[in-house]
Amino acid sequence: MNLAHFYQTSTVLEFMNEHYLKEGRTPPEHVFSKMEVTADDHNDGIDMQGISWDFVQSDREKLRSQRFEEYFNYRSLSTTRESILKEISPVISDGNFFKFNYASLRDTCSITHFQLRNLLWATSKNDVYYTSHSGIEHWSPICRTSQSVLDFKEHSCATHFRASSLICREDIILVGGFNGEILCKNISSGAFHSGVVTKNPNGITNHLDISQSRSGALQTIISSNDRCVRIMDLETSQITNTFEFEWPINCTAASPDGRLLSVVGDHTDCSVVNAETGDVIHTLSGHVDYSFATAWSPDSRVLATGNQDMTARLYDTRYFSKSFAVLETQMAAVRSLRFSPDGRFLVIAEPADFIHILDAHSLDRSQVIDFFGEIAGVSFPENESDSLYVGVVDDVIFGFNSCIMEFTTDIMDSLAQLCI
Repeated sequence: MNLAHFYQTSTVLEFMNEHYLKEGRTPPEHVFSKMEVTADDHNDGIDMQGISWDFVQSDREKLRSQRFEEYFNYRSLSTTRESILKEISPVISDGNFFKFNYASLRDTCSITHFQLRNLLWATSKNDVYYTSHSGIEHWSPICRTSQSVLDFKEHSCATHFRASSLICREDIILVGGFNGEILCKNISSGAFHSGVVTKNPNGITNHLDISQSRSGALQTIISSNDRCVRIMDLETSQITNTFEFEWPINCTAASPDGRLLSVVGDHTDCSVVNAETGDVIHTLSGHVDYSFATAWSPDSRVLATGNQDMTARLYDTRYFSKSFAVLETQMAAVRSLRFSPDGRFLVIAEPADFIHILDAHSLDRSQVIDFFGEIAGVSFPENESDSLYVGVVDDVIFGFNSCIMEFTTDIMDSLAQLCI
């Protein structure tokens, strides 16, 4: 889809019709009322995704019920969830910590693998990076404009590249591919280089993280489907450590103090390992399917894991023996987890339709934000906790419903709610 062509068409409807006709489909009539939605629009009753429900042959509640009935939650194992249902922590979903601020329907994320949903990152309130079909795009929430920052076709190494993972941090963009490729671009200087960390046919790069080693060196942590966690020095682009496991690695997160790595993958357990040696220090049990998400609280005191069994588990890092909270999703697996930089919130993202914003201090209140579409990624800006960005992709429900949404919070209002 050529979004640039949108600006050459006279109306939104003309643009949508042309897109549908090129794909041999009948264009919907007036499904979307706008190509952007503001907070004022939403307060006036406009759907935050710009959906004109007057022209949809179902109301929102009926479509939500239908989604619950028809959405398929992928499970890798046939084990029952009955054993974990009695562990679910009671959470009241009446929080209103974040409010809708803006949605751009001109900015379309892409998803290339149904289980990998770390494809959007915010480095500041004015810098949001996301994967598109042709490369990496930059969206400015303040200016509400977008531009390409990495075009795959401009680099011979990435002509047939498909992005499976993305991380943007410390002025660096890192993109992982299906064949062990890593693309790296310095945001400020524009310097670009690429490489392949594995030639294993199962070498898809499932997850990337950027952190500082205990010596202060900037490094990336590469989680690969070939059962390896690799540590790469970002200054030299050299692999400094490779830790091999008995199962494919879906996500690895470094603790903020740099001492530990949390490693999850095609296994029911989570391994907590020494970040320098790879030695397993703790094995965390409780999940009954494969995990695709893990995250540390900013103070390193809480470790979260997210699983296809439709739960996230929280562990006190002083007592790793058992999780102290088990949080249930509404419709499907946990695909990504994000603590806010100040540690007040934990965002739990399902593969579609729902994100849960948990009060990470009390653990008894949450805010559920629901919409329609697959979730490409969720992100807080670095060092800022009052904005949240969500990338949504939908080629199924309405056929043309991709967007980036911005949610914001008033810190004082949120603190007041947390104290209720």
